[in-house]
Amino acid sequence: MKKSLLTLICILSFSLISAQSISDSVATLYLNYLKIEKDKLALEDSLKKVNEDFKAVSTQVNDFGSDLSSSLQQVNRLTENDLLSKESRLKTKKDKIVTTARFIRAATNSFDAIDAALAQSDYLNDVGQLNSPTNEDLGFSLNKKIIALIDEQIIKENSKFNDKNPGKFRQIVTTIIENPITTALTSSVPALSSISAVVDIVAASVVREKDVTVDDLKKFKNSLGKYINHYEGLARASYDFNSNLDKLKVKTGALRSVLNDFTISRINTLHPGAVPPDQASYNLNDLTSTYYRPEELNLQLDVIINTYKTRGRIDYQSALNEPRFSYPLYAVNQAQFIQQELESITNEYISNYRLYHDRLRQILENSKTISDDITKVDKKQDELDQKLERLITTFRKNVKIKEVNRALQRIPTY
Repeated sequence: MKKSLLTLICILSFSLISAQSISDSVATLYLNYLKIEKDKLALEDSLKKVNEDFKAVSTQVNDFGSDLSSSLQQVNRLTENDLLSKESRLKTKKDKIVTTARFIRAATNSFDAIDAALAQSDYLNDVGQLNSPTNEDLGFSLNKKIIALIDEQIIKENSKFNDKNPGKFRQIVTTIIENPITTALTSSVPALSSISAVVDIVAASVVREKDVTVDDLKKFKNSLGKYINHYEGLARASYDFNSNLDKLKVKTGALRSVLNDFTISRINTLHPGAVPPDQASYNLNDLTSTYYRPEELNLQLDVIINTYKTRGRIDYQSALNEPRFSYPLYAVNQAQFIQQELESITNEYISNYRLYHDRLRQILENSKTISDDITKVDKKQDELDQKLERLITTFRKNVKIKEVNRALQRIPTY
């Protein structure tokens, strides 16, 4: 009995021990499973992150590849643009040289036209005739007026005048009037010199002739006053006009020297030593026709550029550094100065003529008081009006200041 009970207790004890042991094993297994699942999830997360990182890296690699390709294309474009820029800069240098030659030619032609205009003028020749004591364009002749006054106020029908030879006295006076001895001050208006000489000879007759009084001399001189005023007006207008023309001649000469220096500098840059300092007085037309003809410059410049060609390609950088292509910035400023001063001289020339003409018109209007035929005065005014406009039109046409301006505008400034 006791043995059976003991056996039963042992069996139950064993069973309890086995159940506990199984339970522990199951728990362990479950924990291990959970750990494995957790590790699996962690691994999946890790793989997912790795995959995402890979994708990100792949995207970056692709983007880098695209950027690199774009950069290479950009580098290629920059290289091409640089070449195009150098080619364009070289072309600009050529254009500067050629267009400057055209500007110099236009400016030289303008100076030649101004010199010619300053040297002669049909208008001035016509005005100059008014200064002659024998001219009758204004309806009177100073010669005839003076002879009439001498007959009326000095000889006075005195048959004993000049040793009974009044006719000889008239001839002497006429000779003096028609062939005056002019001075530097009266050369532009011979009539004034004539009047002065006649007054002197009449004054001498007062001493010699008993019938000629001092009052007669005074009356004679007073009668000449209106003619003296007329010719003095012409003299002052002519003096001022010629003085202004002389100033323009000096200004033109100085500016021509500037143009000469500018041209020689450009020539010696393209043809080093072509115009030595001791030969700088060469005629500008000769210099430009020999060294700086616009129609030949393109070919000359291309010949220089071709010396920098290797295997069919031009070394633009070296060509740009070529000393013969040098064109300093101040050269454009010099050209602008020449153009501005040339235009100023042109305007001053025309203005001087118009001012002179206005004064002449007033003098001629006043001359109606001493004219025997005022229609001649009106006619002379109309003639001078027409000749002045023709002179100005011809002057502008020959000087061609607009052509100079266009030539300057075509010189590249960059």
